[in-house]
Amino acid sequence: MPHPEREPLPMPSFEVDGELNILYASQAALSLFEPASNFLEIVDHDSRTKARRLLHPTSHLSHLELNLVDTSGHLLLFDVSQHWRMESGHAQITCWSKDDELLQVVEQLRRLQEQVQYGGTLIEAPPSPKPTVREDSLRTARMHVRTMRDLLHILRPTLVDAGKTAYVTLLEAELDQLEDLFR
Repeated sequence: MPHPEREPLPMPSFEVDGELNILYASQAALSLFEPASNFLEIVDHDSRTKARRLLHPTSHLSHLELNLVDTSGHLLLFDVSQHWRMESGHAQITCWSKDDELLQVVEQLRRLQEQVQYGGTLIEAPPSPKPTVREDSLRTARMHVRTMRDLLHILRPTLVDAGKTAYVTLLEAELDQLEDLFR
């Protein structure tokens, strides 16, 4: 279903009709998802009712979260945006992976842990004329941990619904370890 006259989009994107039949799929979509004639074919079975209810021209939502199935059969959480053109009755559906956001949070946690931890102990800064630098760093690190815990609290229901409870557990354990370093 690629359309040679269209400019390739860097993220999975589809053009669909009012029945969600796929008229065009970006190269990114073709490489990430199995070939499908209807958008619902790549939507996880448990998310299809939600997709049918919310993906249509008169929907009040321009963005929603859906679980989509990749070529390996893995379930991935996506932010899905829809932009309907009333004159044609077609929509542009664009998908952004939420799993990428989770990986970024995990990477940020790792960097924060490296910042706070040195050789398994709290960072002992070399003698410095300003002893408040270490205190400021610890205060900043504590603030980052609190922010990440708040973010995890917001993402928890979505991750659990997407079957990513293991990620939630991993992130909680990492945050607990960081907080233990501050004690």
